[in-house]
Amino acid sequence: MSTSLAFRDVPCNVYSISAAAYYAASAAGIKPQAVIELRACAYRGETLVKFNGALLAVERAERSPDNVRLTLVERVGDREQG
Repeated sequence: MSTSLAFRDVPCNVYSISAAAYYAASAAGIKPQAVIELRACAYRGETLVKFNGALLAVERAERSPDNVRLTLVERVGDREQG
């Protein structure tokens, strides 16, 4: 059984990863690639996101009433073969 991914474009704001968050994640064996924020109504609970051409996993989703901030990480096996 093969799984196909459906992509859609969603506007987002890009944030830098704080040094504290980066080192805490690194200690857990995770390498954060990006932090993005989008409208809460645009987020459908996706666990994979294509961002800047890379397929990244959603490690953390922080919700506020209007927005969702996603921490995106690269996991082994998620990298697309070119």
